[in-house]
Amino acid sequence: MRTNPVRPGMLLMLALALTLGGLVWAQEDLQGVLDTHEPKVAAPAIERQDTPAQTAAAPAATDPWAAVRARLQAIIDRLQKILDLLRGGSTAVVEDPGKDKGKEQDKPKTDDQEKSAYQPKGTLKPESFGYGSRYQAVYDIVEKYCAVNQKYVLSAGHTWKGYTGQTDCSGFTGHFYQMLCSIAGVPPVFSQKGWFPSSQVYKTQYTKKITSAWPPPKPRDLIKPGDIFVLDKDGRSYGHIGVFMGYDKSGNPLIAHSTTTTISTKAVRGNKGHTGVRIEPMPSYYRERWSGIYRINGTDQALDKLVKQGAK
Repeated sequence: MRTNPVRPGMLLMLALALTLGGLVWAQEDLQGVLDTHEPKVAAPAIERQDTPAQTAAAPAATDPWAAVRARLQAIIDRLQKILDLLRGGSTAVVEDPGKDKGKEQDKPKTDDQEKSAYQPKGTLKPESFGYGSRYQAVYDIVEKYCAVNQKYVLSAGHTWKGYTGQTDCSGFTGHFYQMLCSIAGVPPVFSQKGWFPSSQVYKTQYTKKITSAWPPPKPRDLIKPGDIFVLDKDGRSYGHIGVFMGYDKSGNPLIAHSTTTTISTKAVRGNKGHTGVRIEPMPSYYRERWSGIYRINGTDQALDKLVKQGAK
């Protein structure tokens, strides 16, 4: 009977698997540690779940080392998420790759399945804010974040976690863009493993400037929902960033942002009494540090693909 040769690399992987194998049996204890740090936030149906553990699934039946490699990859995945949490970078939910194993929703999605997964679910309509149905996904995504996000936390939300419960302003903006690309099936221009920790970087990397005018001009073909606004930092304040959302009935520009202030009486969406993500008229004092409106590369491509897929 013919056997497969044993490679040195396979032996090393086996040794590592045996060394770390005990972690697999300790998954529930580790999950308990994570649960004490983070609130549970249900993952939406449109969220991508393309983790390395999933892409390592479905090995060839003739490969005797496939199971070892798959288990080792799952352990490495879990260790990386624990390290991310201990570094304090994100306070969002960390998904357990071993949880609900075998369920249909845990299987990797094909490109066609991912593209067809998005359906408009929000109550906000772009027509109410001066724009057409092309921008429906922008309102759906932001409305969901307003409902899920619980508070502003400085430096939180800079690693992709889907609809996360805690972010700062640049963390929310990056999550919005990542979610838009995810449901459209468009590769994001910056990594899901981490993005800009400062609003100021958005002025020079992976964006183009639309206008510096204050207040933002009203021509609908110039500024569009999904564009971002940036405030400069000064000696007293951090910079600030958020998403442009159109205009209210009085013609005031609307923005979505993660803010340190509690909800205002004029807010369109947001949890009352909380800091964090909400939609509201742009404050007039933003003029003092106004940098302008920018568009992240790939935004138009994502919106165009969603229109073609029928997400109107």
